[in-house]
Amino acid sequence: MGLSARLTAGMVALIVLTVAATGALTYHNVSIVEVPRALDRLDIHARLLASDLEASVGGLRGDVLAIPTAAAVAVEGVRRATRGGVDPFGVTTLAQWRGTLSAIFAAQ
Repeated sequence: MGLSARLTAGMVALIVLTVAATGALTYHNVSIVEVPRALDRLDIHARLLASDLEASVGGLRGDVLAIPTAAAVAVEGVRRATRGGVDPFGVTTLAQWRGTLSAIFAAQ
C-alpha cells in the first residue's frame, strides 16, 4: 500500500469520524432541548383532558342528584328486571319499567 493510499484512507477515516462526532453532538443537543418540550406538551395535554373529564363527571354528578325519587325507583326496577325480564319484587316487566322511566324523564 503506497503513501497516497494510506493518506487517502486516513483522510476518509478523519472525515467519517468528524461526521459521526458532529451527528452525535447534534443529536445530543437536540434531545436535551426537545425531550423536555415534548414532556411539557404531554403534561399540558393530560391536564386539559383531566379537567374536561372532571367537568363531565361534575355535570353527571349534578344530573344524578337531580333525578327525582320516582326516577330512582324506576332505575332500580330496570336494573332488577334486566336480569330476568321481570322484576322479582313484583310483576312489572322490563318494558313497563322503561316506559315509566321514559315518562318521568319526558315530564322533566
